[in-house]
Amino acid sequence: MASAEELRDYLARTAVELRRSKHRLREMEQREREPVAVIGMGCRLPGGIDRPEAFWRLLAEGGDAISEFPDDRGWKAGQLYHPDPDHPGTCTARQGGFLRDATLFDPEPFAITPREAAAMDPQQRIALETAWHTVEHAGLDANDLKDTPVGTFVGVSNQDYLPLLLGNTAARGHALTGTITSVLSGRIAYTLGWTGPALTIDTACSSSLVALHHAARSLRHAECDLALAGGATVLCTPMALTAFSQLRALAADGRCKAFAATADGMGIGEGVVLLMLERLSDAQRHHHPVWAVIRSSFTNSDGRSNGLSAPSASAQRHVIAKALETAGLTAGDIDAVDAHGTGTKLGDPIEAQALLAVYGQRQGEPLWLGSAKSNLGHTQAAAGAASVLKMVLAMRHGTLPESLHIDAPTPLVDWGSGNIRLATRPTPWPALPERPRRAAVSSFGISGTNAHLILEAAPEAPEPPSPGSCTVPRPRAYLLSAHTGAALSAAAAQLAEQVRGEPEPALDDVAHSLAHTRTALPCRAAVVAETAAELTAGLDRIASGGTGFARAERSPRTAFVFPHAVSPSRAGTDLQRLRGFRAAVDACAEAFSPFLTWSLADACAGRAPAPDFGDPAVAGPWGFTFMIAAAAVWQEFGIQLAATIGDGLGAIAAAHVAGSVNLPDSVRLILALSTRTPQQPAEVPPIRWNASATPVHAAADYSIGDRITDASALLHHAARSTSPVPSQGIPDGTGNGAFVTLDCAGVRDAAHVYRELERLHARGVRIDWKETVPAGRRTALPLYPFQRTRYWPDDESAFRAAEPAGTAHRALDRSKATSGDLDGSGESGDIVSIVLGLVASVMAGEGENRPARIPADHTFRELGFDSLLAENLLSGLTSVLKRPVRAGVFSMENTPAELADRLSDDSLGWSEPLAEAGTSLDSLMRSGSDTGQGADVFDLLGVAARLRPRFDDPARSRTRPPLKLSRIPDAPHLICLKTITPTVGDFEYTPLARVLGHSTSMTVLPYPGFAEGEPIPEDFTTLAEAQAEAVLRNAEGKPFTLMGHSSGGLIGYRVAELLEERGTPASALIMGDTAYRHSTTREDLDGVLTMMLNDWGRFFARDNAPLTAMGWYWHLFSQWEPRPISTPTMLIRATEGATSDSAGFHGAWPHADKTVFTPGTHFTMMTRHAARTAAHIAEWLHRYA
Repeated sequence: MASAEELRDYLARTAVELRRSKHRLREMEQREREPVAVIGMGCRLPGGIDRPEAFWRLLAEGGDAISEFPDDRGWKAGQLYHPDPDHPGTCTARQGGFLRDATLFDPEPFAITPREAAAMDPQQRIALETAWHTVEHAGLDANDLKDTPVGTFVGVSNQDYLPLLLGNTAARGHALTGTITSVLSGRIAYTLGWTGPALTIDTACSSSLVALHHAARSLRHAECDLALAGGATVLCTPMALTAFSQLRALAADGRCKAFAATADGMGIGEGVVLLMLERLSDAQRHHHPVWAVIRSSFTNSDGRSNGLSAPSASAQRHVIAKALETAGLTAGDIDAVDAHGTGTKLGDPIEAQALLAVYGQRQGEPLWLGSAKSNLGHTQAAAGAASVLKMVLAMRHGTLPESLHIDAPTPLVDWGSGNIRLATRPTPWPALPERPRRAAVSSFGISGTNAHLILEAAPEAPEPPSPGSCTVPRPRAYLLSAHTGAALSAAAAQLAEQVRGEPEPALDDVAHSLAHTRTALPCRAAVVAETAAELTAGLDRIASGGTGFARAERSPRTAFVFPHAVSPSRAGTDLQRLRGFRAAVDACAEAFSPFLTWSLADACAGRAPAPDFGDPAVAGPWGFTFMIAAAAVWQEFGIQLAATIGDGLGAIAAAHVAGSVNLPDSVRLILALSTRTPQQPAEVPPIRWNASATPVHAAADYSIGDRITDASALLHHAARSTSPVPSQGIPDGTGNGAFVTLDCAGVRDAAHVYRELERLHARGVRIDWKETVPAGRRTALPLYPFQRTRYWPDDESAFRAAEPAGTAHRALDRSKATSGDLDGSGESGDIVSIVLGLVASVMAGEGENRPARIPADHTFRELGFDSLLAENLLSGLTSVLKRPVRAGVFSMENTPAELADRLSDDSLGWSEPLAEAGTSLDSLMRSGSDTGQGADVFDLLGVAARLRPRFDDPARSRTRPPLKLSRIPDAPHLICLKTITPTVGDFEYTPLARVLGHSTSMTVLPYPGFAEGEPIPEDFTTLAEAQAEAVLRNAEGKPFTLMGHSSGGLIGYRVAELLEERGTPASALIMGDTAYRHSTTREDLDGVLTMMLNDWGRFFARDNAPLTAMGWYWHLFSQWEPRPISTPTMLIRATEGATSDSAGFHGAWPHADKTVFTPGTHFTMMTRHAARTAAHIAEWLHRYA
């Protein structure tokens, strides 16, 4: 027998365990009842509703979103109606609640190819876009949610898109994942990188409310930290209409008259509604917005009722009672119910009786009853979530909206049996002092699954006061981003409209919300402004596509550039108010003070009469101080240096900022070198050198020079000035990173600094905006402006079966392949154009839904590639490049640019060569190249061309369509004339388009005679007249600038002559390294021929037509003598010869108004060095376009 002490120990242990068990039980009960916050909402609903605010406007105004049948889905709407419900293939209604533009989609933000987009059920497409909007509405950063436990619960039941794809072989490989409903939730989770549960739920009409139920349970059980829940319905065919018509369930006018005496059936509808949910305690801790709270939910089934699709009053009573019990509430604690309420004579009375039995037995205020279906129609799988959205908004606004189309309560219900009223008019919904507003939502599926959910108004939370006001002018940074330039322009326009629409916009709140509640996307812009007017002006510049944004690079390297001399005439005194500037000036002034008789600090601040800046002894200390202070400004904005570059005395400033030389030594060097004379070299004091500092480079002619590695090298470069430093402010698109020039042009005043910060931000440089992004409250912002395109099977261009290789080859022949954001650097700059063209081709098949731009720095996985598209791409490369490509050369983790690099390396990309299919002309060309007879080859091709048909009337010119590299409304239009060498042809200008295409429209014109079946022009004037006509057609009556590279410049100049004679001159002309025809030597032609056959041999078109056309055009040039023209003409001259290892020929033009130089050869200026070439073009366009 146990002793008394053992018994006491046992009882004590039992008591402890009992307390622990009770504690665990309480935790479980609390967890099951833990409130779940609604922190974000998104929707696409009938009537063009695309955001919650628009839905509330409809509700508050008593709006009716019912419309005619859609005319963009191939339904033959005019033949759908028939009054007889038994008539096959027709329906008894003429209207319904349909989504606008359900056929449209923007696949690019989701890395989905156009081909796959066309094979995707629109329910998947619209759900993806709405999911993104819901994340934005919640103020969440999508990048922060990647690889985190976010759940996805979406109700979907309709499956009528697959029949439309049958017979479309281009959809194979994507039709399965594009149409099965299980993939809808999985695609959202996959696209956004969420790792929580992903469930697609089909309980028919109750699907979305059941999805919300399971999402809340998943949050309470810690399966996920956030959950996206809701439903989606889009009708791809009228099948549901005809089916419900045969069941006699459709209202004749397409409207749901819930609980009305005149109810005659339901009005069918569509919609997508998604809510972002989070445990309330987490939402409050993270300071996320709480729109409402889900107190509880419950689901059950009808079981054995009067019929499979017949509702059960007892099951409905049970699900309502259990939801109240789970919430710990009574019927009297609920103010209103948004009912299932479809308007049928069978379902509405059964539902009303169940509501009366549970909610009607209450004292005091009645329960208000309505249905969102009266505004929208029955949105089916989205209906429950639509009702939840309605009640969340109603509680938020303190008004219960009217339920429409109720002439009188239905006589089929005994309304006197309970305290329930129909919401036949807008009703104030005041908050009670003893409890929050509460509402419930019912949703019943035709399958028998019922759901009831109880909502509660968001708990009161102290809202921080907004410091934002347009009455306080101070610099604020407004950060914008998007996936494409077009979307970014649209986003800027939306924000400008919103700011203008507010009498006194809270600017701090806007800046704060842009920085902290939006996801940073690849295409970026920033506006730094002090007032609302400055903000809208900056947004207008971005919206117009003129200036201000670029695609952000991945970790671009930043270098500071210090010139030899700094002119003080352009420096503004307001630089003193920039953080870091004054402190740096004071430090330098103190270091210089023992050696100067004037105040450096006063001179920099403009407080004293300016000293003689023409005196080197003054200019040296002032210029050094200004550059050090300017560098401090940039560093205060968190810009991390990769290198510094210095020219002359600027090398000393570069070394100091890099940390190689301390300030006292720098001052002694500046004083010694700025007071020396050529006859008397300065006595340079010894200095200490920090070898572990940031790299310091000397500036060379238009490029970065040698690395400065010690004090001796520094002195050598500081004692001389070389040439202009390698920078034009911050070049947009260079592959070497971002340059910041620290002179009075680059750091002129505070406004100019902000403009440079805007451009650096657009390039992807990380900037610390703490000084210009103020604290503020979260405020509503415009949602992402998707740039949608039609994807629908009845559009023949959306699907057209084709063999992959043939598709790719024909795509290049038609010049419809489009390329995008790559800097043009590297040896593979030209094959990149071919790779990008083929990528665009296989992504879209032969349809017209081609991507506007293929980002060459995105991985194939990011572009939406799969194994099917990879196989098509490799097949197309083999066909176009005439050599079999190894399968191992392709990786989903590589980019198109990296694939081009590998293809450029013979040891990596190629299998055994295919048999050469060279022509006799091709053989003679190679022989001429080997023997140094390049000029004879050109003569031979010209003679061969005499056997071809010719035209002497420009109207008989036949060419392929022009290539539209970019289309930017109201932007400068650059019409390009390519070189006559048949290399990559139409794609010659794509590297420039990758730099200029965000702010410039670019069109490349083809030449007649370069394709089989096209005649060649009789003479040069006929050619120029034909091209002049093409220029005017493509200009469409708007100003334009001409550009021609190499021999294209000759044609461009002749076209400019003719346009002046006609009185329709170009705004300007740009000639890219064009050589005066009579100055070209036979050796020059040898070099050109060698380059074509060897350097670009893999891409050289060896067909007779382009070869003989090239020879003929070369012959035509000799017939012409150019004359001076009035059109402003700039020659961009390459600093090297035709090839990097030969002198070759340089561009030279006697009639150019301006000649500028760009790095590289005659050919690499358009590829590897395209960014520098583009900078000159942009400057000329800015001046004259």
